[in-house]
Amino acid sequence: MKDNNKSIILKKNNSIKSSQSEYEIGFLLKNMYINENDKDDINKTIKSYLNQFIISKVLIHMNNYDADLHRLDQLLIELANFSNLSHLIIDLNLSQIDLQSFSFSLSQFSSIQNIKFLCLSLFEIGAGETECVHISQAIQQFKSLVSLDIDIKENQIKDQGLITLFQGIQKLENLSCLKLDIGHGNIADEGISTAGQIVKDMNRLEDFNLIIWENEFSCKGLTIFANNLIYCQRLKYLNLYLSENFNLDNLGFCQFLEQIGHIKGLQHFALYLVYCKLSMSQLIDSFLQNLKKLKQLNTIEIQSQYYSKADELLTSHLMKLNRLVKMIK
Repeated sequence: MKDNNKSIILKKNNSIKSSQSEYEIGFLLKNMYINENDKDDINKTIKSYLNQFIISKVLIHMNNYDADLHRLDQLLIELANFSNLSHLIIDLNLSQIDLQSFSFSLSQFSSIQNIKFLCLSLFEIGAGETECVHISQAIQQFKSLVSLDIDIKENQIKDQGLITLFQGIQKLENLSCLKLDIGHGNIADEGISTAGQIVKDMNRLEDFNLIIWENEFSCKGLTIFANNLIYCQRLKYLNLYLSENFNLDNLGFCQFLEQIGHIKGLQHFALYLVYCKLSMSQLIDSFLQNLKKLKQLNTIEIQSQYYSKADELLTSHLMKLNRLVKMIK
């Protein structure tokens, strides 16, 4: 169902299992200036949907340079009436928006305690260390979150920004699934190692996707990060996207793999190493020695710069360990 103003889309939510039919609603907020009639129409539409449908998932798209924060504020106020809301997705990619004001609005959202799944897309919005403070303060208000997805790539958040984000994430005591994309964020060893020290206290974490391509850290920081993952005793799924990190070296990477080998409960491990200055032929022994320690590991995905004979050899050896191996070409 699509509203006449072409800004609201309603459809059945098949991703959520329930005894009753649940729906998701999407808002496309494009215009910089919204007149009062438009606001009234949207408010009336929302209220009519509230009377007709169980709304469990909301998607808000403002991915343009003319995003209107006031309109978003008004929308969040109306959404506070969605008592069944469990999924909230907000796309602010490429928006020139005041993150302090947005974060305040988000943290005041009265349905926060019901939301289990939160996704924030903040690609290339000019965020830095200060903006990460506002984001961190907002997300830690979502006490019931079990899944958090933040895409903040192509922003110069630097070490302190990353640390601040993790300090907020750490306070989500029910969080079991975390996906964080901080590609091209100017992250060095201090940031990645300190983030690891924070993650080790996230006792419920089971699924961790860290997308951290094209940054400044070395194997020293990466190894400290991996060492702290050992304390995440429920961690089962680990995906690390390390492509285009040119400070990684073979010797240091072996030390990183040694720490991975101590994450006892790991069932799935994915590693992306495209455009890294690493030699798979020199890493085969370390891969085999450490991954075979993981007795519960059943799936492995590895992508290097070129699919070579070394990749084929590693694949054949890992498969002998009765693992499902996928070398991505």
